[in-house]
Amino acid sequence: MKPKALVVVHSKWCPYCRIAIKTAETLSRELNIVLKLLDIDVPNEEEEADFYVRKYGDWSEDYVIPQLFIECEDGTVQHLFTGASNIEAARAKLKTLKLA
Repeated sequence: MKPKALVVVHSKWCPYCRIAIKTAETLSRELNIVLKLLDIDVPNEEEEADFYVRKYGDWSEDYVIPQLFIECEDGTVQHLFTGASNIEAARAKLKTLKLA
């Protein structure tokens, strides 16, 4: 399973998303893979974001953001992270993020 992209479903108004994006930027640089940011408030990005969350993530009509996914060269997608209830919890959860 060779990673090819990190996908972050986010929104500009979400304080947790900024932390998730910074973490994903670091991971994508370390792994030398593409970082795909999908903003749920941008119509064509929202469709793709909904696809990832519905198929691989924690889906509900008003789903929690951020959600992070890793996409592999063989086409598989793994859900890595769903936002937490507060910023400290989100930071702690993101610090323990490991790629399987």
